Amino acid sequence: MHNILIINCSPRPGSNSGKVTKYLQALISAKGHTVTVKSFEGLEIRSIGAGYIQPEEVTPEQQDILDVLAAVKHVIWVIPEYNRGVPAEFLSFTHHFGTKKYPFIWNDKVHSVVGVSSGIGGREPIFHFAKAFNYLISDVNGVNCYVSAYSLQSINTQDNLDESGNFIGDQRYADNAAKFVDRFLGITTHV
Repeated sequence: MHNILIINCSPRPGSNSGKVTKYLQALISAKGHTVTVKSFEGLEIRSIGAGYIQPEEVTPEQQDILDVLAAVKHVIWVIPEYNRGVPAEFLSFTHHFGTKKYPFIWNDKVHSVVGVSSGIGGREPIFHFAKAFNYLISDVNGVNCYVSAYSLQSINTQDNLDESGNFIGDQRYADNAAKFVDRFLGITTHV
């Protein structure tokens, strides 16, 4: 069994991404894996225009996420779609910490993504994630990590999950989520 990290990349309390994170945590835990959850709620990450965050400038909240990232081998990023884009916090996180100063948080990992939407979107976070992580892998020296080909679009999230992340909706939603989890866990046995 593996320790799997799920990162809720929404800065908003009570977000749909938070619901999806709880749902995935329950699905994966039910299969006997240990799941750690981290969130971007309240996480302050300055604009990249103010300069890269140097290791001595990392805040305790940022360090907490970095430490957990460094310790696990399997990561699921749950990223909301905002106006056909992704949250600034996710972009800033990858800009600041996707540099050669932080290879220890990326090395020897499998990363996967869930795009979250209140409508029928969810693709944009998956596209942003793929671009950012493929660049990160090719640019950061010494990084040996993988981006899973398996992703999940959580569409009409508020119709399928309640406030606590319990399934309440269309069976196709639950089937797709279960298939994503099984595929992701299948990769974890090989890496």
